[in-house]
Amino acid sequence: PQTRFQDNHVSAVRQAMAMRGLHCFSSRSSFVAKRWFASASDVTPLTADILKYGVECLKNGKVDDALRTLEHGVTMIDDPAARGPVELLQGHLHVERGRHDAAVEAYKSLLGKERPPLLRMAAHESLAQLCLKEGEDQQAAAVVQSAMADASQAAPGSALMVRAYALTAFMYHASGDIAAAASLCGQAMQEWDRDAAGVDADRDARVASSLKYASAGLHATLSMADDDVLKNMGWAYLRTVNAAAAAEGLIDTDPISTLSALHVEADALLGYSQVLIARGLFTEAEKQLTVVMDMVEGPNGGEGIARTPGRVQRVGIVLSVLANLYRQRCIKERMGIEKQLGEKVHEDGGGSFILAEGLYQRAFQMLGCPTHLSQEMKTVPPVDAATVALMQGQYSRVLENIAGRQSEASRWRERAEKLWENMGASTTSLAVVMGEEVSTSITGNAIIDLRTGRLLMPLSKLEMRSPEP
Repeated sequence: PQTRFQDNHVSAVRQAMAMRGLHCFSSRSSFVAKRWFASASDVTPLTADILKYGVECLKNGKVDDALRTLEHGVTMIDDPAARGPVELLQGHLHVERGRHDAAVEAYKSLLGKERPPLLRMAAHESLAQLCLKEGEDQQAAAVVQSAMADASQAAPGSALMVRAYALTAFMYHASGDIAAAASLCGQAMQEWDRDAAGVDADRDARVASSLKYASAGLHATLSMADDDVLKNMGWAYLRTVNAAAAAEGLIDTDPISTLSALHVEADALLGYSQVLIARGLFTEAEKQLTVVMDMVEGPNGGEGIARTPGRVQRVGIVLSVLANLYRQRCIKERMGIEKQLGEKVHEDGGGSFILAEGLYQRAFQMLGCPTHLSQEMKTVPPVDAATVALMQGQYSRVLENIAGRQSEASRWRERAEKLWENMGASTTSLAVVMGEEVSTSITGNAIIDLRTGRLLMPLSKLEMRSPEP
């Protein structure tokens, strides 16, 4: 399918795919020509129309309109199998609107044994992600364990089993156990690809979210110093992007896959952008982040689109990654100048540091975090505390490079360190996560996850039994 990657970014990725005997479609026409549709489906024309309207409203921020329509529409659908996707979308709309309890209720209503297995799995995935987004790790772990038990009789390599394994892996990853996450994701993807003739976006659309989990697990375990990392990570994230793009068009025949893949494409591109930043490929990263911003904000900079809590958080996260790009690029440029001159260069108040400062301020504002030292952090941070601490630490490094802001920078760093320590779950220092220090015990990379707002890295180990293959 058509990819959002710019052509000049992905020559290495395409080369890597060609080495694997794979073909990456470059145009929408070739994608449409190839797509197949299931001959039988539980989706009635009425259900499809309701879902299309709801998804379009979700994209345009008209969440309340969609909820009213879906609440009425669901009463008109007698078949429980056809009604399920509409109820799943209702849960997504409640999440977007910031209605945690209503979303939990909607997702839990889909977990009954009378529901189709893939619908139950989609509800498990959505509920676990919501719990992780809200910092309810123990509840998320219980949901994931329930998902694994629910899929225990599924055939190896089936979409149901792969999604259960990948969801469990993401739970490990979000809780800091990268080794367990990578192992489980490896098992899941190995089973998924075992009998496949090759990578096919239509087939992958059924597990798009799982592919994102696997890409993040790979990202977290590879050393950015490896020359082949860009190819490997680009290929993994590109596969996810293509799967999510394919899932968009399946709402008439496989709406569960469509609804499970919401925001996955933007999430995968954000992950790939973070790979590019770590590799110092700032121009390519900036272009990708511009594409991601268009996805999360909407056309015309989001003009005329309601700023729902979900949309605001996604925009804030993307802004923070973009700010980090400008911060790191300016540092690299300054180091090059200092090397040439043989002396320390002092910031004169201009350049990318000023731009980065403004972006961090805007990100803090959108995420509901303090924008000034006089403001106190809420008892429960609006997003993952580790993500906020990382942003504050990066922000302090920006300020210390701006003339007259060194004292303020020191105080921001103290605040970041305090928040990091107060999490009570991290055995890794903030300096290591920010790349200021090297740790021989940590080989992974920190990744900000778009859909949950979590900082994915080795923070802590959650007591949880690893499922047998």
